[in-house]
Amino acid sequence: NAIYLGFVRRHWGHFLIDSLSRLWYAIKENSSAPLLYFGEKIPDNGTDADLLRLIGVDLNRLIYIDHPVTVSHLCIPEPSLIPGRYVTPEFLSVFNLAVDNAINRADTGRTWPSKIYLSRCRLPSHLTSEFGEDPIEDIYRRNNYSIIYPETLPLTEQICYLSHASKIAFVSGTLGHTLLFAKEDTDVTILRKSVKQNYRQIMVNQIKNLRVTYVDIYVQLASVDASGPFCIVVNNHFFDYCRDNGMHLSEKSFYARKNKSVLFQYRKQLLLRLLKRCAKR
Repeated sequence: NAIYLGFVRRHWGHFLIDSLSRLWYAIKENSSAPLLYFGEKIPDNGTDADLLRLIGVDLNRLIYIDHPVTVSHLCIPEPSLIPGRYVTPEFLSVFNLAVDNAINRADTGRTWPSKIYLSRCRLPSHLTSEFGEDPIEDIYRRNNYSIIYPETLPLTEQICYLSHASKIAFVSGTLGHTLLFAKEDTDVTILRKSVKQNYRQIMVNQIKNLRVTYVDIYVQLASVDASGPFCIVVNNHFFDYCRDNGMHLSEKSFYARKNKSVLFQYRKQLLLRLLKRCAKR
């Protein structure tokens, strides 16, 4: 006997949305049956494996399928979410269990901040694909937001930050899918780095009943895929947002100089990408 989990993609944001939608059945039935999956293999030392352990899944139950196999009985749970189509109440059971277990494991004497900014400034892509976040991170820091670099923290700590915060801000991307660990009615600011809208994020916002403000801070000179490059600046939209929310900034001339440097780096990287794209044709 076995339970079918389906296709697994290890990219963290997509793992949360696309790869866990059938896991609700194993949790609900408290089943110990093998869990069959295909796609990208889950190693023992990844954040995805940490999440499975956190919700009580023994990794020895995972069976990676890369060739035809036969089982006597295969249970195929209905997906609790299909992006852009529907979601069922069972989908959140995985994330609610993870939050409960993370809080139970956390230091009971620790105080978690109410306002957090989820930064991408320590990711490798910050140097080659995403330009302009440093001044924005600094603005949030000076307005009493705790700056969090999720990839540097254990999963339980990430979840505790998200689940205790009443205000969360970040630059758009699949990082926002981690708001599945946030509490309902959280005040969220998504700083858009591209004209493209992420429909998966819209579903996350609705599932968690988040109060979301989008702020367009992008400069986009050409259409690009998910690898970028992207450019964000402190523009009039961001100034208006800060004014409306009582946030303090330096003079516009200070950010104009910052923006000029950021735009130069962005144009340079965009030109290199376009030249490489043309060379492949």
